[in-house]
Amino acid sequence: MSYEDLISHILTTTDKVNKIIVFDLTGRPVAYTEGTETNQSEGMALVNCLLDPAKIMTKLFIDNDFFICVQGIEKTFTGTNIKDRSRVIVARLDDSHVIVLFGQSTGKGSFTYELQHSLELRSQGLLISQLAEQQQQQRGIPDAGTEVFDTQRLNDVVRGDQVLVNLK
Repeated sequence: MSYEDLISHILTTTDKVNKIIVFDLTGRPVAYTEGTETNQSEGMALVNCLLDPAKIMTKLFIDNDFFICVQGIEKTFTGTNIKDRSRVIVARLDDSHVIVLFGQSTGKGSFTYELQHSLELRSQGLLISQLAEQQQQQRGIPDAGTEVFDTQRLNDVVRGDQVLVNLK
């Protein structure tokens, strides 16, 4: 499942997160939310901080802001924006990519929990987009790439309270 699906899932299921970036281990941004500004040098600095256990605390520039970041456990770190103390980031290593969440610290919930929980759902095939795809397959609804399909069968399967996405 793509990182775009993970981003969509996180943004749909939590109000705390407003930006997400996924970097590969060379620092190249491979997926990110609209309005996010980053580049490979920022990504590489972030990856180096995350992978170097000697860097307990570091100042990191990302998405046009400076953050003071502290190492966590299990290849994670958290950071607080220097200008706006309520703006935070959380980064975590997932296989060969680093996922970074940005948001506001106000309200209930933990960024680290949201990220870890979403990654677990992704590995189990339980993201919102994955569940929708499974439901379509179980109901026999043709995928978006199908050119010709039986509209009567589609009407029999789809109730009025269901929403179909990406049918062209």
